[in-house]
Amino acid sequence: MMINGYGHKKLGHVSLKLIYKLKKHNLVRGLPSLVYKANLLCDVCQKGKQVKGSFKSKNFVSNSRPLELLHINLFGLTRTASLGGKHYGLVIVNDYSRWTWVIFLAHKDKSFKIFFILILPLSEVIMGENLKMKTFNSSMKNKEFFINFLVQ
Repeated sequence: MMINGYGHKKLGHVSLKLIYKLKKHNLVRGLPSLVYKANLLCDVCQKGKQVKGSFKSKNFVSNSRPLELLHINLFGLTRTASLGGKHYGLVIVNDYSRWTWVIFLAHKDKSFKIFFILILPLSEVIMGENLKMKTFNSSMKNKEFFINFLVQ
C-alpha cells in the first residue's frame, strides 16, 4: 500500500491520477496499491506550483543610445561541447536594443580578448566614449582585466 509519496517521487513527481491508472492497467511491475488522498502535494510539487512574481516593467528607457550599458555573462565549463568543441560561452547583451552576442570559447581566459576585438571598436564608432558594463559572474577569470581597462 502506498500513500501519496514514495511511488510519486520515484516516478518523477507524476500526478497521483496517473499513478492510479498505471496500477489499474498493470503497466508498471511492482507498483504498490495506491491509497489516493486528494489535495495532498509533496513539498517539491508544492514549490513547483508556486508562481514567482516578476519585476515591474519600467515606463522609461534608462539608456539613450546603443552600447551605453552592456550585460556580460561568462558561463562554463559545460558538459557538452559546442559544434566547434568549445566548453565556455560569453554572452553580451546590449541593454538599449537587447541585441545579444553569444561567443563560444575554448578557454575562459580568452573572454577579454574577444570583448576587446568585438565590442570596443563598435563602442568607439557609435559612442565615442567609454561604456558601462554589468557582469553577473563574479568569478570571471579576466575580471581584473575588465576592471583595469574601465578605470583607464
